[in-house]
Amino acid sequence: MSDLALFLLALAVVWLAGASLLSLLGLRRRCWPLAYIQPAVDFAIGGFLLATIWVVAALVGAGVSRWVVYAVAGALAASAAVTGWRRRGRGRPAEQAPPMPRSHLALTVALLVLLAVATIGAGDLSFRTRAFWDGRYIWGFKAKAMYLDGKVNKQTFTSAARYLYMAPHHPIGLPALEAWVYQNLGRVDERYGKLIGIAYWLGIAAALAVYLWRRTCWPIALAVSLLVAQAPQMVYHAGSGAADVPLAFCFLAAGLVLGDWFERGRREDGVMAALLLGSAGTIKPEAMTMCLGAGVVFCMGWWRGGERRWTQLALPLLCLALPWLPWLALRWQWGMATVQGPQMAVKGWEEMVPRLVAVWGSLSAQVGVWPTWEVCWGFIALGLAAHLACRPRQAATSVLWALALWQSGAYVTVYLLSVHYIYWTLASSLDRLLIHLMPLALAAACGSLMRERGQRRPW
Repeated sequence: MSDLALFLLALAVVWLAGASLLSLLGLRRRCWPLAYIQPAVDFAIGGFLLATIWVVAALVGAGVSRWVVYAVAGALAASAAVTGWRRRGRGRPAEQAPPMPRSHLALTVALLVLLAVATIGAGDLSFRTRAFWDGRYIWGFKAKAMYLDGKVNKQTFTSAARYLYMAPHHPIGLPALEAWVYQNLGRVDERYGKLIGIAYWLGIAAALAVYLWRRTCWPIALAVSLLVAQAPQMVYHAGSGAADVPLAFCFLAAGLVLGDWFERGRREDGVMAALLLGSAGTIKPEAMTMCLGAGVVFCMGWWRGGERRWTQLALPLLCLALPWLPWLALRWQWGMATVQGPQMAVKGWEEMVPRLVAVWGSLSAQVGVWPTWEVCWGFIALGLAAHLACRPRQAATSVLWALALWQSGAYVTVYLLSVHYIYWTLASSLDRLLIHLMPLALAAACGSLMRERGQRRPW
């Protein structure tokens, strides 16, 4: 088989494992429009499952061969098939999308072709360019070590003095995916490892499109999502080997599902959102504050509901915490040092105010750094103004804004408390932190400026 076919096979196995697990749990979506991004959600959950396999194997001192992953995926798929056969005809009927007018068909097909061309272009750009620093030395180094050792090696991950630059305490969600690709290729090839980010990038475009589909016609939804996905900063970091775009997808998808749970109260939505955000904890440490924000939303939704049974709150909170436990257990067992903790300290106002001014100045400068970047952030500002000015506010949209503003506040707080030189810290990380926020904030802005089908417009 060709290298590209082996790469696609590796991604397909990850998707199959995630889809089978969610099917066994009864969490695969059947409600439009978010059911249309179910394959992307399946892939994200499959990546979390793959990372968990590597971590659990490390806890018991075992290695991970590709046949172990094939066996797990096959067992899950067989179990899901049997369970699906037994459940046939029991679940609630799927909600179908409204029919597409024939006049929209040609334009929709043309936009889908454009999206395919953009995906091929993003993949080609990733294939031909070098990895970003974090992509090569934090995530890529872990992936190579895991592939070459056949396991999560304690000597590598606890040698902070020798391998400090790779941040050993960072979770291994993305390195596990890259190591899995290398196992199928039979060698280390950084170019294919970087292509994993393109899959998450495509998931962001799909998630924005299907969310907008509730509020406008399919061609406009596709066109807007295509313009957002084509922002140069998004395309570059999607194929840079870094974990920022995968984290952004998990944050966006979890926010959309969490908003549905807050508004409609379906228990499956709450559990799915919690699992998505919890699985983001296997990608980057920034997911911890995202999970805390989601925990606040779960508590507010529980208090807002009529019946306040503790089991309704405990289940989503448990699903938020469970994905973190294997990695935290491994860090505790091996005594892995945390790099970020000692690098933060409480300061006096005479130090905090200049740092806050520097953060504001860098944020203002970032708006015009990349082409089309300023259009996206201008649209987000317009959406936030509309959300604050209009009544009544949609509960789901309020959840999206709450998550985006919570995470923004968390990032600003880290910048204020960091002991590093503020301008170096901002220059090395601010653009990527904005990538975490922009897709979710854009979805919130669209929700504020447009109402769902059948609802009155805000003006």
